[in-house]
Amino acid sequence: MSIAQLPHKVDPATWADRGMQLTLNVSASLFPRLRQALLAEADVELNLGFTRDPRRHAVLTLRMQGQWPVQCQRCMQSMPLSVDESVYLHLLHEDEEAAHLDESEDYVLLDEQGELAVREVIEDELLLCLPLVARHEQCADVRLETAETAPVGEEKRKPFAGLAEMQKAMGGKLNKED
Repeated sequence: MSIAQLPHKVDPATWADRGMQLTLNVSASLFPRLRQALLAEADVELNLGFTRDPRRHAVLTLRMQGQWPVQCQRCMQSMPLSVDESVYLHLLHEDEEAAHLDESEDYVLLDEQGELAVREVIEDELLLCLPLVARHEQCADVRLETAETAPVGEEKRKPFAGLAEMQKAMGGKLNKED
């Protein structure tokens, strides 16, 4: 069975029984929440595989790859984020079934009709690939000055130095009421 685009929902039992494999290169604009986190248009290469585990659960194996433009939170410039992540998700009908899984095993619940909202699950996994705070290893435009990095001959800025003088003038008292 050949599929040219990523479906919204699938019947994972049928797909797992057939051993369906799907490889697609899709635009990040297909995933609205991911698109908001990117600075420009980007593509995502997806490899999906549906199988059954030894317990007969339907399983989704998902590999996500791409290079996405995100904003460095240090210098506020664009930076490329390389993504190459794989996940293995058990596809369950009820939360109670998860009790039979190991703690390290992840799962997704199917909807009331027993279908998997493929795009939503993929978008959730793509968002988990994003760092909490994107930063370059080194930013050329940003220099955080410390006592060690301040230029020779320049005095280090001390924004609260005046408070010490005020405290001395008040006889060590911080509040006027004292």
